[in-house]
Parts: sequence; structure tokens; C-alpha cells
Amino acid sequence: AIGNFPQKDIEVLAANVGYAPNRWAQTVGEPHAVSALIRTNGWETPPASVTLVYKAGSAPANAGDGVAQTFTPSWAGGMYTATFTTPYVPAVTGNQTIYVSAFYTGDATPANDGKSFMMEVQTTKVYGFESFLGLVAAGLPTNFRTGWSVVNNGGPSTWGVWYLTPPNLVGAYVTDGNPNDYLITPSAFLQAGSSYNVKFDYATDAPAVLSVLYGQSPDPTTMNVLKSWNIPATGNVLTAAEGVIPGAPPYFNTDPAAPGNYYVAFQVTSAAGYVAIDNIVVEDNPSPPPKIGYGLPGAPVSSYNSDPTVPIQITANYKSPGLINKTYAVTTTTDIFGKNGDFLWDVTSSTPWIKITKSVPDPTLQGYNFTPPRPRQFQTFTMSIDPSGLPIGMHVGELTFYGMLFNDDFTPPSNGLRATNEPLQIKVELRILGSGSQAGPSSMTRTLGPLTAGNTYPFTDPISGAPIATVEVTGGQIDMMTITVFPNQLPQNIARMLYVKRYWQIQHTGTGWTANVTFPYTDPEASMVQDRAQLRGVRQAVALGPWEDPIFGTTSTSDPMNLQVKVFNFNSGNIGGNIALAQRYPTYTKDGNGEIPVSFGLEQNYPNPFNPSTTISFNVAEERHVRLVVFNSLGAEVAELVNQVMPAGSYNVTFDASGLTSGTYIYRMTAGDFVQTQRMTLSK
Repeated sequence: AIGNFPQKDIEVLAANVGYAPNRWAQTVGEPHAVSALIRTNGWETPPASVTLVYKAGSAPANAGDGVAQTFTPSWAGGMYTATFTTPYVPAVTGNQTIYVSAFYTGDATPANDGKSFMMEVQTTKVYGFESFLGLVAAGLPTNFRTGWSVVNNGGPSTWGVWYLTPPNLVGAYVTDGNPNDYLITPSAFLQAGSSYNVKFDYATDAPAVLSVLYGQSPDPTTMNVLKSWNIPATGNVLTAAEGVIPGAPPYFNTDPAAPGNYYVAFQVTSAAGYVAIDNIVVEDNPSPPPKIGYGLPGAPVSSYNSDPTVPIQITANYKSPGLINKTYAVTTTTDIFGKNGDFLWDVTSSTPWIKITKSVPDPTLQGYNFTPPRPRQFQTFTMSIDPSGLPIGMHVGELTFYGMLFNDDFTPPSNGLRATNEPLQIKVELRILGSGSQAGPSSMTRTLGPLTAGNTYPFTDPISGAPIATVEVTGGQIDMMTITVFPNQLPQNIARMLYVKRYWQIQHTGTGWTANVTFPYTDPEASMVQDRAQLRGVRQAVALGPWEDPIFGTTSTSDPMNLQVKVFNFNSGNIGGNIALAQRYPTYTKDGNGEIPVSFGLEQNYPNPFNPSTTISFNVAEERHVRLVVFNSLGAEVAELVNQVMPAGSYNVTFDASGLTSGTYIYRMTAGDFVQTQRMTLSK
């Protein structure tokens, strides 16, 4: 023997399981590195190879019982840290114990051949968790896990590992009163425009000030103070019951433009005694935090825009009189408000040719509003564009949105959740065209080629830059394509349809290709369209011929918010002639008995519930202007079925709701002083 060590002994001093990638937590379903610190006892020449095995739940019984790996140690002072190449992936959350054992033939002391490590496996919503279990309590920064750091700017002591026995509790502690000592977590890679809670327990034997900071650098001087507390003495026992910070946990929002690594730091100012923290957690904010979005009233929240790079595009014809009005609803795109939740928003503009009119704010569930009051979720604003006096060309304005969520967990006025993308600044691009008017050409043309599969090609006017169409080639190659648009002009011979006052002609060379084409239009051109969500591509294959509705072999998707329709599956056989955007007129049918109703009336639709169309019957007792309109559950108008003077009689009209979501809808008939409302249910 050498000294007091037995010969040929391999000792496992410690086992360890690392953090999940891009986190400082052990997370279900993620790979975690398993390592062990081993030591040789009693050799003048340590062994050249050692077999280690790790296993979850129980100690390995032999070298084949678990994940085995043979290491060739680089011994330093008789010790070596071995890291398995096969990581451990926990399948469930909760406490799990990982055992690491050494197997060496002729080992003199088998009793010291293994160690265990208890993991506290978190859900994927947790990006940081540390309870300091398994760390050596020596009061030194080096005893923190990899990635933790300490800044000590003076004073007799700094942050270190704290071990209290009894009751065998571990935490991070600091004992000097220097306010410039910081404990800094490892980095966690967090998503852009998201929100994260910071939670922890604490204990102190004297009053203190505890601050939490966050930032994208481990340098505390560059971090933001998240929150500070004046904490009272809590006694010598670190428990969640007496140590957890009261109220809603503090949260921070990440940069809306890009994801990145974030750090959290703890700072303590205490005149005497110690302060310790434990069970530190960084996790998804559970509300979740709001994110401002705007969209068409009644449209699904998933269609609302929250991207500052996507502009609102408006097109006007030069010297055309009148305002252009666009109405949008605003809400949080997370579509979650919490108990008694209110999302209060505002929108402003300093652009002189933009005027904003907001809905009168509804009463809030929290009984609180800003001064001046803000509208709530799904309420609307109208943006009025005045192009008069502006020259032909592009004009850029801007809208700025603000949003705050309040609920029973995040109470007003000081604890609300600010929208992660506030302020949301949206460009408004007003393009004034001379085409289609007396001040400019009656058409715009662009030729491109070759156009190859997998690529998208914007066709724009070479002079003004105005959009003509966008071609996405899905198969083959188009050798050459010319697209001509005739703005603000009637498609030829189009009848029995509500149409956009604009049409296109497309010439090409090449066969065997397929493409999707997006057709833009302007608000004035679509003034007669009742429901822009129903617009589709239609085609007149030969001059003065009938119109295909829809274009043979194609389908269409209408995007009213961006004033465009995308037509899918064009090919060399169905793209010729005149192409327009239209929807069918509602079909009114008169009951065949010819009797004149004695009173006005609106009947229950049939069938009800329906999918996707239903019939609504109504009675007109004498010639009167009749308007029949459909609203969604939020009160937003989604369809106008009748708006004309009608002679006395009984009528049926078909309502096609294929572009709407499931839910309850309200339809209302107005004829002079007669008003009646009914409910119907769309069930897809």
C-alpha cells in the first residue's frame, strides 16, 4: 500500500447531471450530460482505462446494467472527470435519481465505487431552475454549478453555497452588507417578444433589500432592475411557506426583434446577518403576456397582424375625391386574458393625412381604465386616409399601438402585463396612382422571365413601382410572362356578380408549369363588394364570353385585410383571357304563392345549426328599403345580405358562411321603423 490507501481502488467521488441545452434547468425530453469525478487510490501507476456505468432509478448491478462507457483518463493528482458521450433524456418530470458506478477488476474497496445524483426534472416551460442540492457547502463561488458566477466589489464576503443542518437545506447566501455583490445565473436562450417569470424562496435573519436584475450580459452594470423588495427577517429556516416573495412573481419581456441569451442576477443590501435564496425559477409567464395585434372585425385572432415589418397598404387614384376608411379590431394575439381579464389598448398617429377614430371604451371587468380611457379587446378603430392634395407616388405614414393586460393575478394599475411588442409601430403605405384616371395611363404592364419552380416573382409597374401581381411558380418553368392590369376599369361583360373594378390579362411562353398568382386591388375598386372574404378568381376565356366562377381547376383565398386574392393552380391552359375578382350576388327568391304579407317579419334561418350555408326568410308588407345584415358575437358586421328597395312579398336569401369561424351569429332586418333580430349557429 501507498500511505493509508488500499491498492487497486477506484473511487467515485461525485456524480452529476448537467443542465438541458440552452437552459440552466433539467428538462423533460431534453438531453443531459452525465459525468462523474473519480479518484485512484493506491497505484504508483494509475490504470489506463476505467469502465463507468450510469443508470436511472437504481445502482448498476454490473457493467452491462445501464449505459456503459470505457474511459481513458488523463489523471491529474489521481483524479479525473469523466463525461459520458450518451446523454440522459428524462421521460417524466419530478425527482429522478441517476447512479454512476465504476467497474474495475480487482477493485480493493467496492463500497466506494458508486455515487448518485438527484435530478429535479422540470417541464419545458421552465428555462432555469436551481435548488443547489448536491453542492458542497464551503461558502466559495467555485462550488456553484457550471455557468454561475459571482461579482464581489468589496466587503468581507460574497455569495456562496449555504448548507443549514438541521434541517439539511441548501441555498445561495451572502453575509456582507456591500450592495455591489451579485449572484448571476447561467444564460438561458429565450424567444423574441416573450415574457418570463422569476420566482424564488428566501430567508434572512435581519431586514434587507433584495433586488432582481436581468439582461443579455452577465455584467450587472448593463442589466435592468426587474424589482426590489424590502424583506423582513424570516428566521433560520428556508421554506417556501415563509420565504416565497408575496404577490405575483416579477416578469420581464424579451427583445421583440430577436431571441437571445438572458441572465438573471440577485443583489442584496443588508446591515447585518445573512440573506439566502433557493429554488430559483425562470419560466414562461403563465398568463401568458399580451401581444398586440390588429385585424378585421370578426376575423379569427390567428389572422391578426402583430409583425412590425408588415405594412398596411392603401392605394388611391389621383384626384379621386373622398376619404378612404379602414376599420380594424385590436386585441392580444395570445387570445388569453386570465380571470376577469381586460386588454386595454391605444393607437396613435402623427401622420397628417391619417385620422384615427376609436370606439367608445367598454366598461372593464377590473373596474379600472387609463386616463383618457382606452378601448378593450376586440373593440375597433377607424383609420381615415385623406389623399386629397397629395401628388402621385408613395407616401409613408405610421400607426403606433400600445397594450396592457390586467386580470386578477395582474391587478391594475401597477401590476399589469405590458404587451411584449409595445410600442408596435406599423407603417401605412399610401400609393397614389395616375393609372386608370385622366392623369395617367389606363394600364400597367410588366414582363419577367424565365420564372423557375420554387421562386416567387413580384410584378410591379416599372414607372411607379405599384404592385401588379405576384407569381409563385410551383412547378416547371415559365420562359416568359407578361402581366397587364387595368386599374379602376370594369371587367368586360361581367354580370350577376359583385366584382372588383379591375382586371388582368396574362400572356406567357412555355408549357408544363403550375403557379399561384396573388392579385392586389384597392379599397375604392372594391366599394361594391359586400363581403371581401368571399372574393375569388373568375375568368373570361374569350372576349365577351361567359365568366368561369371559379376559374376552372383553381381555388382562391381572399385576404381582405391586405386587399388581395391568391388564386392557386394556374397552368398554361387556364390563365388566358381576362381575369377578375368577384363574388356571387346573394340570391333572393320570392315565395310562389304570391300573397302579400300582412306585416313585416324575419324568420328563423333553416337549417340551424348550419354548415356552411343557410336560408333566411323575411316578409316585406309594403315597398320599403330593406337591409339584412349579419353580425358576429362581438357585434362586428360580417355580411350584408340585402340592401335595396324591395316590393311587398315574402323572400328567401342564402347566407354562405364558408369564410367564417364556428360560433353564434346575429342577423338583423331593418325596413323603415321595423327592426327584428334573430340568432343562428355556424357549426363546422
